[in-house]
Amino acid sequence: MEYYFIGKIIDRIVEVSIESIEDKAIDKKRKSLLKKYVADIHNQLLEIYGTEEIYDDLCRVILEGNNLERLIKLCANNDYKKATCLNFIETITEGIENTYNRNQVCHILKMVTDEAFKRLNQLKDPDHVAIKNIIGYHSESIQTDINKLQKEVEELQGILRPTIKSKQDERYKESKDICKGCKKAVTYFVGREKDIVEINRIVERTIEQKDRISIWIYGIGGMGKTQLCRKVYKELNGTISYIGWVEYENDLRTSLVNSFRFIDRKGNLQEQYEFVIDYLNSLGKDAILFIDNYDGKFNNELEKLRCHIILSSRVKNSDMFDGYKVGALEFSECKTLFKYFYKIEDNEIINEIIHMTGYLTLAIELVAKIGQKRKLRLEKYYEELKEKGFNIKTIVKSNWDNTGEELNVALSQHFSILFDIALIQNDLSAMYILQNFSVLPYLGINHEKVLEWFHLDEEENALLDLVDSGWIQCSLEYEYMMHPIISYTIRENSNIEIENCKILIQNLTEEIALTDNDNYLEYFFYMPYALSVAEYFLKKEEKEFIIELYIHLATLYQVNGEYEKGYQWAFEAKRLLDGNKKFYEKPILKNKLYNTLAEICLDMRNKNEECKKWADMAVQNDAENKKLIGELRSANSFHNLACAYIQLNENEKSMYYEEIALDIRKKYLEKDNIKVLNAKRNLAMVYRRTGKIEDAYRIQRQVIETMQEMYKDNLYHPNLPVAYNIYSFILKDKGDIESAIYYQEKAVGIREKNNINDPKLAINYNNLGMFNLRAEKIKKAKEWQEKAIKIDLKFRGPYHNDLAMDYFNYAKILRKTGEEEKELQYLQKSKEIYLYNENLEEVERIEEVIREILENNKEIS
Repeated sequence: MEYYFIGKIIDRIVEVSIESIEDKAIDKKRKSLLKKYVADIHNQLLEIYGTEEIYDDLCRVILEGNNLERLIKLCANNDYKKATCLNFIETITEGIENTYNRNQVCHILKMVTDEAFKRLNQLKDPDHVAIKNIIGYHSESIQTDINKLQKEVEELQGILRPTIKSKQDERYKESKDICKGCKKAVTYFVGREKDIVEINRIVERTIEQKDRISIWIYGIGGMGKTQLCRKVYKELNGTISYIGWVEYENDLRTSLVNSFRFIDRKGNLQEQYEFVIDYLNSLGKDAILFIDNYDGKFNNELEKLRCHIILSSRVKNSDMFDGYKVGALEFSECKTLFKYFYKIEDNEIINEIIHMTGYLTLAIELVAKIGQKRKLRLEKYYEELKEKGFNIKTIVKSNWDNTGEELNVALSQHFSILFDIALIQNDLSAMYILQNFSVLPYLGINHEKVLEWFHLDEEENALLDLVDSGWIQCSLEYEYMMHPIISYTIRENSNIEIENCKILIQNLTEEIALTDNDNYLEYFFYMPYALSVAEYFLKKEEKEFIIELYIHLATLYQVNGEYEKGYQWAFEAKRLLDGNKKFYEKPILKNKLYNTLAEICLDMRNKNEECKKWADMAVQNDAENKKLIGELRSANSFHNLACAYIQLNENEKSMYYEEIALDIRKKYLEKDNIKVLNAKRNLAMVYRRTGKIEDAYRIQRQVIETMQEMYKDNLYHPNLPVAYNIYSFILKDKGDIESAIYYQEKAVGIREKNNINDPKLAINYNNLGMFNLRAEKIKKAKEWQEKAIKIDLKFRGPYHNDLAMDYFNYAKILRKTGEEEKELQYLQKSKEIYLYNENLEEVERIEEVIREILENNKEIS
């Protein structure tokens, strides 16, 4: 980040300094003046840094307590000592949790104090007349700017920092929709008056008690929970400032991020998730959030949310929520619902048909729509249902506590009868659409995506017919979805061949195909759809196009730090590749798979030999198929093989293969292409390891400068931390330990913002531990090393070599603090892990250190 306007803040501090010093005798006037300029500086900060991530932290540090006044005194002090000033800055910024933000704020404050000191001590005007004139001259324009900024701030507060206090008796015209809206809209709603009254009563009572609304609406599938929630959503819309609707999909994090995609925010999944949580908490009880179709898994983030929550689930409520069980509709309401969709005739037979449905809302609607679509007379329809054994009543009564597979099986048997009566098995167009929808999750798909993914015409009659007959739901916003019970029924009653879903699979593969410079968050929006299809066809049929889907799923999991899941999907792709000779003859597919496996093993950090194996296989495959593979693809294989040799500390081999990769990439790509920069980055690392520090510095400095220009609009891009990490080691070797720490902290800050659960954070924490130890900052060294241990234990496990290294380095720090007993304990822990992994060279090194400690103790005694 460049601080182009830092001079404005420095000038303001100088002005405050002069006035404060001059008016020392008049304490009240001095305090009043200081207060005024504090406000001015706040507005300056808003103007300059208001859109930056560090804004809140910078304002808090400068404006908190008497920090500004103390800063002024330091700047104006003739005995100004930089070390004292640095200690002061580090002290007042300790409360900033994010390392990157803390580093940036420190950097700004250091610049401010240095420059302000110079200017204050160079003043030639002892009476400060010139400065006073400048202040007087600019005061009017400053006030105008402040007024203008105040209006802008008030507008922003309505979106980002709402402070409106909700009132019980206040009614808004319409609540602000903070999500993408309520998508599972129904065309007709009947009954549930008692449910709505009771839920509203719970809401009103909770608000009166000034508590958070936490309602868990539960019941068996198909009973109408979603429709009820939507009705309550409409009832509450206008009674509260903010309202949102989230369609739950696999996990809370993905669901929230995908529902709040309207927020233009850079970063990856974890960063977006944290922003959404912070945003909801900033709204507090001014907002209510609906979460539909929740899977019932405990998530403490739900408990942490300060906004009101109403969710629906098949699973009974947890203790932290008020449970509300959804029962069946009243008979009269069922009849009204049936007659809304079935209009051919009206007689007493309707009553018998409704009894057969068990008053299950989904069944009533489907039975009515099928009868209407086929133009069936009631008597004939009833006899056909009876003859085929359709009767859900007993299942509904006996399955209230059954939300799993057994309920799906039981209901599916009867929905299969409706499927048979609907006479759509022989309609190829209808079956194609139904089968494709049945392998997707219960999430809305907009009209354009349905046409694209299924390759349908704009006016596809089969799609509209299926909506009319109830097999597919369509919201008022033209988002299509299939109820899980119907999906299960379709899958059970038709032989879904993978070829029939080929177009869908290929389109989903394209949706999640990550490219080099992209932010993978955008691709996670389609992850639930791709994952649902991949899991359905897992080990069912073997086709080349499903292998591509598995490989791209593996890559998405890898970039999100979920290496085990990525490894599993890559191995599923390998299983298919190995099991079919025809696939095995596909060299481009093998290139993608082998390189994906090599990259995942590299990130796992305990599979270095396996990483080399896969990269080696990619290189051999490329050599055998030069024309098909092409030089540019082969460069990826050479690069990954070089990375493997770097991890194995074989520097000559790594340099050899990386230079090949770089030469190829420079031949075909622009010099600022990320693949060119990654090859240069690795060469810089090897140069450093082989003692060519100046060459390493020259190359990596160029890489850093190019990357910072590339990502100037996205300072948290995930490509930056690796570059900063390598650069910091080069700076350390050059003797600039403070700059080395600075770049390590930048890497940490970006990774923490992107994904607080990134296993690679432990690498940076460990490096910061050792760098601070070298700088004699023992307290900080210990804190960083403890963080490294914690994250490696969590994500790498108790027997990973990285954890052994963490323990060994922690023992070094304990030696400095004089905690000898603990030092020996951690050396022993490290040794045990290396023994487990048969790393005898490291075991011998640790034993030597232990012997040295024990011998020294003998000499002392």
